[in-house]
Amino acid sequence: MCRVTNSEVYTLRINSLKTFVEFCQSDCDTNTYKKLSIPRSTMWSHVDEVEEFLNRILIKRGRPNYLTVEGKRFLPIAKQLVASFDVGLGQLQSSSMEAKGEIIVSTTVASITWLIPSIKEFHDLYPNLKISIVAEDNISSSVSAQADVFLRPFASDAPEGFHLNWHIAYHMALFASREYVAKYGMPTSPADLKQHCILAYGEYFQGVPHVDWHLKGKMYGLPPLEATLRINSTRALFDAAINGIGIISNPIESLAIYREDLVHILPTVKGPVIQTKFCTRITNDEQKNVNMSIFSSFFKKNLPSLGITIIDDDHHLKGDKA
Repeated sequence: MCRVTNSEVYTLRINSLKTFVEFCQSDCDTNTYKKLSIPRSTMWSHVDEVEEFLNRILIKRGRPNYLTVEGKRFLPIAKQLVASFDVGLGQLQSSSMEAKGEIIVSTTVASITWLIPSIKEFHDLYPNLKISIVAEDNISSSVSAQADVFLRPFASDAPEGFHLNWHIAYHMALFASREYVAKYGMPTSPADLKQHCILAYGEYFQGVPHVDWHLKGKMYGLPPLEATLRINSTRALFDAAINGIGIISNPIESLAIYREDLVHILPTVKGPVIQTKFCTRITNDEQKNVNMSIFSSFFKKNLPSLGITIIDDDHHLKGDKA
């Protein structure tokens, strides 16, 4: 990376940019050099290099150090540049290194259903890469710290320290089984829903604030509804609907994924769009970058055969919290 000013060429090394980002994310703590395993003088020379390149004061030195206004503006850009470099490097290295070791994947309980059919093929192609999948609707702190890959909903583009690769958009709507409709009748208006058995998730679902959107009433053109049955598993709710227990909120896309036949209730009622995001950890570990790149590419290519539409986000980079 370079710029030309007054016939002089100034270069900015990626290591200096990474040091700047890490220093800022550590609240400009002078002891950050220990975490980076570099001398303190080297840390400050890296920060100086970034400032000289931009011809801006980004860090106000003192007790304590702190980001200037221009520093705060530049930090998100610096994060994006570092993330872009790491992802590109991983993709380049993946062409010459094999997948091996272990990859830890954090996903939701429902997502396991459509991941499993592809796992065997992946294992046949990459027998030296062990896969550990942790399925939970809400992420535990231990899994969050260890996961290499997230395949789950997030309110922001990606959690801190991760890169957004691609996502799946789910359009929520109301469904019931043919058996249920035959026995209890087809609702013809939102008001009719008050006479039916309504199923709901019933608990907080991380990254999905509107998991029980159909109970919200006016926001979606529905009357206030109460759940007759609550199950904190989206897959179990789907199975409950298949068994004729009641009406559920469910992604339209999941009918093709699960290959089951449910009836769309009140098609004019449209729920929220929920995005399940494939995010990979930002790291300098070459082998992990290779493993994550191969894993991402495989499922990005394979999942459409199951009826899943992949939306590419590789031009997007890690964002701050929404």
